[in-house]
Amino acid sequence: MCAILNSVMVRFCVRYYSSAGRGFGAPSVVKHFGIPEYEKGNECHRRISELSKRAQGLAKRYYEGKELGAGEKLREVEEGIDKAVAELYGTTGEELEVMRNALGV
Repeated sequence: MCAILNSVMVRFCVRYYSSAGRGFGAPSVVKHFGIPEYEKGNECHRRISELSKRAQGLAKRYYEGKELGAGEKLREVEEGIDKAVAELYGTTGEELEVMRNALGV
């Protein structure tokens, strides 16, 4: 769930859903994303989960350990998460790119 909530798709939706300056908005905003329950047999779910674990480890190394190389790897993993979440929701690469551009990512 962490990977989905931190994906470009969710950040894009929140930006245009929330009032200006409110950031993520009320916690109830999460119910509008239709986050599916994890299914162990679903390849996309497993990929998102594994990428999320990698991102968490890299973020710790980058933000706490100030390991610059981890920051570059983290960006790559985050891009993989965005693509996997787009696949989960049936979003095309072109639509994902529009969201990334709108967020300045």
